[in-house]
Amino acid sequence: KRHTWEQAEGPAAYYIETLTERGELVADPFLGSGTFASVAWRLGRRVVGCDADPVAFDMARERLAA
Repeated sequence: KRHTWEQAEGPAAYYIETLTERGELVADPFLGSGTFASVAWRLGRRVVGCDADPVAFDMARERLAA
């Protein structure tokens, strides 16, 4: 677990696959440690995200770079 409020990847994948198509943009205004962004990227979506917490943003950036 990377962030206090980190969510499971399963529900993220469900919503991303249900509501978007490959190549579409997923926006996450509460990026946290990047669960939705990571799953969206893995599922072939484009991703944009932001977070007011610079520590959380750095966690997400490291996660996505891996």
